[in-house]
Amino acid sequence: MTNVVFTFRNREIGADTYRRNTFRCLRTLICKGNREFTKVWTRSSNKAWQYESGRILSDNYKVCHFGYGRDNIPRQMYKLPKTDTGKTEDALIYRCFHDNFTEFENRPCLVTLQSARKGESICFYDLDTGQLLKDIFLSQLVKFKYLSWIDPNRRFVVKSVSSSPERSIRFQRITGNLMTSSIVMAVFDAFPLTFVGMFEVDKRVFGPGIISASLSHGMLFVMYGKGIIRFFSFEYINEHYKLYDHDLDSPRMCSNGIVLEGLPMNIKITECPPVLFEVQCLHHDVKIGGHPWHCIFSPMGQRGVFQVASLKDKLKAQNGTLVDDTVDLEQDWCQFHPDNSGRILYMATASGSIRVLEIKELSETSGKYEIVENQVLDHRPPKQERLMMTSSGRTVKRSQSQDEISYETDVIIHNIDYEDDLDLTWTSATQLRPEPSNMVCFYDNQSNALLRKIRLDMRESCDIDYENNTCFDLDTIVHFVKPTIGKFICNLYRLSGDLNQGPAEKISSTSGTSADTCRSDRNRQDVRRSRRERR
Repeated sequence: MTNVVFTFRNREIGADTYRRNTFRCLRTLICKGNREFTKVWTRSSNKAWQYESGRILSDNYKVCHFGYGRDNIPRQMYKLPKTDTGKTEDALIYRCFHDNFTEFENRPCLVTLQSARKGESICFYDLDTGQLLKDIFLSQLVKFKYLSWIDPNRRFVVKSVSSSPERSIRFQRITGNLMTSSIVMAVFDAFPLTFVGMFEVDKRVFGPGIISASLSHGMLFVMYGKGIIRFFSFEYINEHYKLYDHDLDSPRMCSNGIVLEGLPMNIKITECPPVLFEVQCLHHDVKIGGHPWHCIFSPMGQRGVFQVASLKDKLKAQNGTLVDDTVDLEQDWCQFHPDNSGRILYMATASGSIRVLEIKELSETSGKYEIVENQVLDHRPPKQERLMMTSSGRTVKRSQSQDEISYETDVIIHNIDYEDDLDLTWTSATQLRPEPSNMVCFYDNQSNALLRKIRLDMRESCDIDYENNTCFDLDTIVHFVKPTIGKFICNLYRLSGDLNQGPAEKISSTSGTSADTCRSDRNRQDVRRSRRERR
């Protein structure tokens, strides 16, 4: 079984249709076969764990576990040496699917943002050996803190924190220019590795009241006070305000003839670019997606209320206000489906269910849209009647108070994501009643039908106060738990099983097969097998 999965992994070439057909057999084993997910590895650490591209990273990205060793336990690929000069601020993994290029450019890399006394650097490490492949010094004048993808595996950005007065004075003394920016960003193309440009979000250009800014999907998001967000095109900024190109291997000269280390500020925005879209929302939280483009946001002062509006004219869709009247301590959330189908996922924590919604046009000429419910992914266990015995011996239903109805939660949903190779939508949740347990549910991505429900063997993580996070990748489930401050637990589950076992547990949308029934089926098969052996 392990060799088959490992062969499947090696055949990845980046073409979605090819990979979808290749993993169809693995999807059958997970959802309909006689295989179970078994815990094969558990570790604890005083630092947070990360999981990306099949690799488990620990100790602030310094230790990497990957692959299949003995008993399906992942092997330690490398351990980066510890340095006293700085630390890893942020990191991401670059996966390359190109062929017939140089050895370095065709390697998957761990890209880290390293801080030191003189400034920050971007370091590229080989994912298999931990060897340092390239080191790019950014700047000794700007304090960079964050590293993220603009477009996954194609373009990434390094973002700074707000400039301190000391750095502003130092910047002006060396360069002769006044630094009045809130955020500085440096943009790179991942393949081939190219420096696109560095620019500053200047308050004199973009206006006062800037709180933060970010780059994603080719757009610059600038956040202001009172929940205002403005969207700008980065391609427009790059074309109109870029002064010159800079090669990563060439030195740069300052205006007074001093050779400076690091990268230049080669994009100078002199006037405010055209605003593509502006919205005022709660916590500066806006999600963009759908077909055609729509956005999801919560109006100011309305926690737990979500509105779906067209990105073109800000016109709210019919039935576009999503709200759950049930009071609950956990916060509801709403997002676009991660499979890029344009569907909407709305989860009300009090009900323990996820509503799958679609955006549909009212008529071909109206240009107006409505929100239609497609399916409900219900995680709640079957309700049990609340009975009590009276003094006379009669059994009656016990009434519930309003507080019990409002604050009673049977299940807490932690994650919902899409596995593109298997074409499965999966969720992870903690079920509190009738028996505490952690579970992972697999749904068909087209029909939203529940295919299988898996209970993870870790009851100590079922506390409602614990932080839980789950990752699912083909035959692997990784479960992270934070029970207390400074303690992080990682549990690894692999798809395994005996070919002589009975069929897997079949889950319907209403009730599941009990463990006693499955156990009796296996016992009957063992009896039949022993009879055949006697004959």
